[in-house]
Amino acid sequence: KIKSEMDQQKTRFVEGAVANGVDKAKADFIFELVARFAGYGFNKSHAAAYALLAYQTAYLKANHPVAFLAASMTLDMANTDKLGIFVQEAQRCGIAVEPPCVNSSDTEFAASGGSIRYALAALKNMGQQAAASIVAERCENGPYKTLGDFAQRIDPTCVNKRALETLAASGALDTLERNRAALHASPDRLLQASARAGDANQCDMFGSLALTEPTLRACEPWGAIEQLEKEFEAIGLYLSGHPLDQFEGVLKKNRIEPWSTFAARAKQGVARGRLAGSVVRRQERRSRKGTKFAFIQFSDRSGQFEAIAFSDTLAEHGTALEPGSTVMVELEAEPDGDTVRARLRSVIGVLDAANAAGREGIRLVVDDPGSIAPIAQRLPRSGTGIVRLVLRSRDLGQEVEFVLPGRFETSQSLIGALRLMAGVRAIEPLDGTEVAKAG
Repeated sequence: KIKSEMDQQKTRFVEGAVANGVDKAKADFIFELVARFAGYGFNKSHAAAYALLAYQTAYLKANHPVAFLAASMTLDMANTDKLGIFVQEAQRCGIAVEPPCVNSSDTEFAASGGSIRYALAALKNMGQQAAASIVAERCENGPYKTLGDFAQRIDPTCVNKRALETLAASGALDTLERNRAALHASPDRLLQASARAGDANQCDMFGSLALTEPTLRACEPWGAIEQLEKEFEAIGLYLSGHPLDQFEGVLKKNRIEPWSTFAARAKQGVARGRLAGSVVRRQERRSRKGTKFAFIQFSDRSGQFEAIAFSDTLAEHGTALEPGSTVMVELEAEPDGDTVRARLRSVIGVLDAANAAGREGIRLVVDDPGSIAPIAQRLPRSGTGIVRLVLRSRDLGQEVEFVLPGRFETSQSLIGALRLMAGVRAIEPLDGTEVAKAG
């Protein structure tokens, strides 16, 4: 608004009001109300356009939610913070967001039945051109059948080493090779296979390419936590799972509540609670007095949240609050308008709590009798933990529970390895009562 023009209009308004018998002070007050509204108010034509847009948007979301969210995610494809919000909204609406896949994903986000397929171009270090070349080749010549088929058909001028590492870490190549660690360590070998495919000497007498599978570097598969961390680096958010998933028993034992529940309590007044999350971001600041504090952004299975850590908390727990860490925290929060302002009170590493809980013993649930012998061989007899094995029979609808003879190492690293074994359905720490009974 033009100040000089507003001043002239005020003089004219007040003089006219006084001439019509209105008290000058009251006239001044009325004009100031109008002036404040002018700072954010719309004229009718502008307001009508916004109202129509709001109606159209609400109609699309209510009647075509999958397509609406897919289009919204494409619009903000470069903003992973926005994409995280859309993924949470999709989950709230009961819409699955399928992971990226070279044989199913498009360049952009796409509605696929009742779910949304993640876009290849939204992955870190991919770019529109690389994603488009992969999709175009698939559309023209059919799905990629093997890893060798994929390597020979990609365009190495578009799909570079970093793009291949991203595809491996994100799980976009899982349909061709399950060992993401080996894929991630071997992008140069895929590019070599691609380069050989362009050599006319690789054609057989019928003019078709002689298909050879690239030899990947020998690597142990990533554990569950490392795989999720690599996936987060490639996608910018947790999609196929969450680092907290494997600590379900520990979180339940420590009475951890999700952020969504805690935030609802905090909006009603000051609240304290115990939560768990992975550290996504840490932004340090200094106060006017020079003391250090930080804003810590966390992610749990219900969403993302932020808490402030003041100097004393940061000094005591700063090393546990590095991005990528998975921690249990005690928060104090209070309503702040439509949001919640949270302060960090204490921190403990989830892995430390899990190791402490699992040191006494674990319950291992399997659904395949054939997996018992490999599991028993994998358990080191160098610890003090008890292992209770639960065998579930899907045919009989029953389960049998028994204690394996001996004592075993039951560290969290071993538990992570066991989770990757065939037939394992759940692992949870034993409480003191169960250990005493088995003892």
